Amino acid sequence: MGKKLTVVPGEAPSPLERLVDDYLGHCRGQGISRRTLNAYEFPLRRVLLPWARRAGVSRVEELDRRMLDRYAAELHVGNPVTGRLLSRDTVHSYLRPLRQLLKWAAAEGETVPATPKLPPLKRRLLEVLSLEEIDALEDAAATERDKLIIRVLADTGIRVGELVQLRGDAMARVPFKAFKPGDLRLLCIKGPLEGKRFVIARSPMVIGRDDGLDLTIPDGSVSRRHAEIVLGPEKAEVKDLGSRNGVFVNGARVASASIRPGDTLRVHKSLFVVEEIPPRPQPRKS
Repeated sequence: MGKKLTVVPGEAPSPLERLVDDYLGHCRGQGISRRTLNAYEFPLRRVLLPWARRAGVSRVEELDRRMLDRYAAELHVGNPVTGRLLSRDTVHSYLRPLRQLLKWAAAEGETVPATPKLPPLKRRLLEVLSLEEIDALEDAAATERDKLIIRVLADTGIRVGELVQLRGDAMARVPFKAFKPGDLRLLCIKGPLEGKRFVIARSPMVIGRDDGLDLTIPDGSVSRRHAEIVLGPEKAEVKDLGSRNGVFVNGARVASASIRPGDTLRVHKSLFVVEEIPPRPQPRKS
């Protein structure tokens, strides 16, 4: 005759275990990604619940401040499962799901005496390129397009992924309009005049290396009379005056081109941004 099998009833889950199950079910219902769900599930099921059983904690009401501090202290000593020493970042990642669980439980009407304090994390300092390194990259770029990409990334802090996803309808252009002397100025963002602003106070405004011009650039590679900016009745325009190294608007070499606020103008290694001068506030009438 065969042996009889005896069914031994399993241990009923504690209220705290059922609460963890309900919370993880709530997370799934909210459409949380599987990766995030795993980041919640392991600390709660594999770390918190085994510790709670050893500590005799079966209900959320028993997780008061002293008990939570005890749990956090044991995490700092080592992983309750493997015994390995945990970093502060890992302890933070274990306590954060518990904190979220308790906040959700409180919103559901459970009695939650306290929530765990998260250990402070060290601020991560990201290494960035120096201005000299950025200039070296720009000088080494083979095309004006590559030079412009490097400069945009450096000046704006935009990420490469964000830059390549830009489309025409994502950019707002200022329409061409007439400007009179004193409406525009040039801000030098690269070159020997970096940081200085030059008001386009008359038309034409002549740019070059000669002394006495409207804008003198102390650079031997800039032509004596390199370019000029003309303020016409419908638009502002920059013209190359037969220079050797050319004039570039928004990274493209031009013989003449319309410019407006936000455009870049490059004369050899000097890079300028066109700015519109804000109107002066009118004095209040008494």
